[in-house]
Amino acid sequence: MRKIARDVFERWQRIDVLINNAGITIDSLLVKQREDDWDAVMKTNLKGVFNTITAFVPLMKEGGHIVNISSYSGLKGKAGQGAYSASKAALLGLTKSAAKEFAEKKIRVNAIVPGYLSTGMGLNAGEAMKAAKAESLLNSLSDPREVARFVLHLTETANITAQVFCLESRVI
Repeated sequence: MRKIARDVFERWQRIDVLINNAGITIDSLLVKQREDDWDAVMKTNLKGVFNTITAFVPLMKEGGHIVNISSYSGLKGKAGQGAYSASKAALLGLTKSAAKEFAEKKIRVNAIVPGYLSTGMGLNAGEAMKAAKAESLLNSLSDPREVARFVLHLTETANITAQVFCLESRVI
C-alpha cells in the first residue's frame, strides 16, 4: 500500500482525498462462522482502512480529507452478519480516533453510512435488498449518484470532522 501511495503522490504531487470504500461480507451465524472467514472480513473492511490511512496520511497535504464508508449494519447490527457488522462498527470508532489524531494537520476524517445500494454486494442479496426497501421511510434504496455527490460535497468542506453521516432512510 505504501508503494501505491508513493506512486500516487509522485504522479500528482499531492494527495487531497482518501476514500475507503472496499468491503466484503461472508454471512454466517456467529456460532457457525469460520474463523478464516471472520478474519477475511476484518482484513478487508478494517485492516484495509488501517493500511490505506497509514500509507496515505503521511503524504497528504494539510487540509486533506478521509472518508470512510461504513454501513447500517455497523450501526444496528444484523443477524447473520456478525463479522461485517463488527467491522463496520469498528470503522466508526476508527474514524473518530483518526479525526482526533489528524486534526493538528487539519486532515478531516468522517464516515458515511450510505444506506442499501443496489450495486455490487447489494445485488447479491436480493431478499435483504427487498427488506431494506420495505423498512425505508421513503420506500426506496439509496442512490449511488446521490451518495457520490454527498461525498464530493463533504470533501469540499473545511471544518467538518469526526462525524458520521447517515444517508439511510430507515429509522436508526
